[in-house]
Amino acid sequence: MSETGLDLSTQVGVSGAFLRDESRFSEIRDLFDKYDRVVSKLGEIECELAGCNDPRWLEAFRVRCWRSNL
Repeated sequence: MSETGLDLSTQVGVSGAFLRDESRFSEIRDLFDKYDRVVSKLGEIECELAGCNDPRWLEAFRVRCWRSNL
């Protein structure tokens, strides 16, 4: 496996065959990167939604809005 720079004790099996195909390996790596970014963005959105659904904050906001209408 010197062509890929890997030093393995056994021959690469079918499940590791993609390591020899640089374009396929790059595609898989890119997909994992995109997945990580999406998961990170989902966490941010869930955090923002949790903030919007905070009953104490909503009550304080209601009071501020009610007072401003007087």
